[in-house]
Amino acid sequence: MKFGVILQPDDLALLPERARLAEAVGFDYLGVAESQSLARELYVSLSVVAQATQKARIGPTVTNPLTRHPAVTASAIASINDLSGGRAFLGIGTGDSAVLNLDLRPARLAQLKEYMDAVRAVLSGQSHRYQGRNIHVSWSRTVVPFMVSAEGPRTLAMAGAEADAVLVHTGLTSEVLRDSVARIREGERAAGK
Repeated sequence: MKFGVILQPDDLALLPERARLAEAVGFDYLGVAESQSLARELYVSLSVVAQATQKARIGPTVTNPLTRHPAVTASAIASINDLSGGRAFLGIGTGDSAVLNLDLRPARLAQLKEYMDAVRAVLSGQSHRYQGRNIHVSWSRTVVPFMVSAEGPRTLAMAGAEADAVLVHTGLTSEVLRDSVARIREGERAAGK
């Protein structure tokens, strides 16, 4: 089992020390919260964490399909992957404080899946048709694991089908966790995973 922690990028001067401490006590994943209205810029913060650590996986916990174009996200996470020596992951969800603070509604599951498909394609150097336009990140040949933040039954199943890992936000009782894992496994089976 792997464990992670979310670092709040409220102070870039303290962030390296926090990241080093989290890695030193054994966290496998170091996430950086994305909420442009409440904290420092995500990818600047991830750059700081990448340079302060050596082995932990690092990535957003979580970005969303509404505040960043998929080509921007792909280029940013590919750059973090390069900077960190291949340790990046892409945490993504429908949107929480980053979206709500802009007076937007969280993305629908179809939007999230469309966005993930676009990011995956352009990360690998392919052109992709997104919302009626061709997009690309011509320099990237990167594969990073996707981690989907999921709460509801449909999102858990979609995450099982589409993601490499799931950040579960359903509760900690045995019954709730069993149900959450069952829904993730249902999505995996439906996707042939």
